Amino acid sequence: MNAKECNDSAQYYYDHSQFDKAWKMAVQAKSIGERLELQEELFRSYSLMGSIEFRRGWLRKAQQLHKKGLAIADDLDNANLQAKALSNIASDLSKLGEYDSAEQILMQIVNIPELEDDMLLIAYGRLGVNFKRRQLNGQAIEYYIRSLTISEKRHDSLSSARTLANIGNIYIEQKEPARALEYYQKALLLLDSSKHAMTISGISVFAGDAYLAMRNYDQAEKILKRSLAIIKRLNLPDSESYACESLGILYLEQGKVHEAMKIFNEALLIQRKLNMWDQLESILMQLADCNVRLKNFRLAEVFLNESQQIAESHHHIIGLQSIYRLRTALDSTRGDFRSALNYFQKFVQSKDSLFTLEKAKMTEEVNKKFEADKKAKIIDEQKHIIDQQRSKEQLFIIVLILVTISGCIIYLVARRRTRLKETIVQEQQQKQKLVAIVIAQERIQQKIARDLHDSFVQVLGAAKINLESVKMLSTSPEFVTKIAETTTIIDRACQDARTIAHQLLPYSLEKHGLAMALQELLEKHPRKNGEQFIFKQETTSLRFQSDIEVNLYRIAQELINNIFKHAHANQVHVYLAQQSNHLLMSVNDDGAGFDPKTAEPGAGLLNIRSRLQSIRGTMRIESKPGEGTTTIIQIPLT
Repeated sequence: MNAKECNDSAQYYYDHSQFDKAWKMAVQAKSIGERLELQEELFRSYSLMGSIEFRRGWLRKAQQLHKKGLAIADDLDNANLQAKALSNIASDLSKLGEYDSAEQILMQIVNIPELEDDMLLIAYGRLGVNFKRRQLNGQAIEYYIRSLTISEKRHDSLSSARTLANIGNIYIEQKEPARALEYYQKALLLLDSSKHAMTISGISVFAGDAYLAMRNYDQAEKILKRSLAIIKRLNLPDSESYACESLGILYLEQGKVHEAMKIFNEALLIQRKLNMWDQLESILMQLADCNVRLKNFRLAEVFLNESQQIAESHHHIIGLQSIYRLRTALDSTRGDFRSALNYFQKFVQSKDSLFTLEKAKMTEEVNKKFEADKKAKIIDEQKHIIDQQRSKEQLFIIVLILVTISGCIIYLVARRRTRLKETIVQEQQQKQKLVAIVIAQERIQQKIARDLHDSFVQVLGAAKINLESVKMLSTSPEFVTKIAETTTIIDRACQDARTIAHQLLPYSLEKHGLAMALQELLEKHPRKNGEQFIFKQETTSLRFQSDIEVNLYRIAQELINNIFKHAHANQVHVYLAQQSNHLLMSVNDDGAGFDPKTAEPGAGLLNIRSRLQSIRGTMRIESKPGEGTTTIIQIPLT
């Protein structure tokens, strides 16, 4: 299959809510498009993938994919593709609740010159959706009518029917089901059953919801069952789930709890395959409600737990509000009034939280308008005053303003300089303290190392010699054996003491210099999974200043220990070089890597910086997740 055929298949599966198959075909089309540089098909692939993630409820992922499509449209300099990509991004933002950003993008689209009618129709429709979500129903209907005007002019009965259905949905939300039903019936009259069975079934479900709201249960059941049969025949799992949920709600309204639970379970099976979190959350709550009514408390708890987990993971306040209400009913029914009170309080808090968010948005919009009006009035007043003033008064005001501004600037500059000096002094004092701590720590380590090597090891050696003497004088085999075991223990203690002394103050560093010490450090470092340590040096001097050698050695120790603990690297390269008046050391690994901008500095890194401060050194870290890490240390030698 070529890229176009793959995208066509993906579109078909998407239209039939078979999202996994649609995703697979879109990814295949993307791979072909990237390989053959088919930019328009690549744009289609990203648009489809974004739409699939949108339907599944993964809105940020959808936004990222739609932005990739926009980048391709920009490269092609194709206004209609740009409009389509922007329209998709606006839908993502609107569903995320970022209504102002969505509105700005959609307004940008409708102002594109010579935009094709089909893109203008989509933009008006999505503006209607955006205003509907903000509960600005008057503006929503206005843009739906603009969209309807274009579709009627083009004799596009399918788009006209969908727009009429959207207007009907507004009246459903406004608790005007009879008026909503009029729009649904107008929409259905425009459609041809042989061509538009999918859309007919969807709008019929809306009509069933309208009859349900009007408590015309017989007509609602008749329409919903007929729509469900058509949807099943067309194999539209998304629409089937929605129709099942509407039918289940109808049964609950009639008190037919068992029938409702059966139909909700059908919807649950579909949603577990589709993985559309918002609809899955809703169906789980309906099943919990059924089980509360049937006093199946344990099963109700299971459904509520799962729906709450979904709502919390997606920060769905409205969903959590419904869950807390159901939990209150559940705990009250089974007599756990303390828990019921707790969930009722959470229910009230969630309502308050939702109200606060909506109020904050409304307040922000009102404030913006108020500030704009206020600024306009102030400007008008200032213009009026300026027109009335004499030239002498104008000059006086200008001079006064200049003097005031100059005084403020001088004061602010002086204040800033004072604070800057104080900050610099504090930083210098802090750095001096850290350097002093590092130097003191190094001196203590060196003293302990020498004491271990020169005193403790010699004492143990003397003890061993004495034991050997006693061993030669003894005739008891058991006594001789015990002395031999003790001698072995002393040998081990001597070896451990030498190892500790070497770690604190390596013999090779003291006697042979930094290069030999680093070589020995890598050779003797323990290996868990056969890691390779590679050392290379290009220095003209055998020895450097003692404090430079010691601190660079300690820094190398710390970096290698960090690699061993965190990076899980296979190869570690240590490079030591002398460049004019500088000593350079780099430590590179092929491990996990990290993001230096977001990583929190640990005690080891702070210790390294303190040591570098003491020898006027600098450090640069280059790393990306999955690409290893390179640390470059530079020390001045003069």
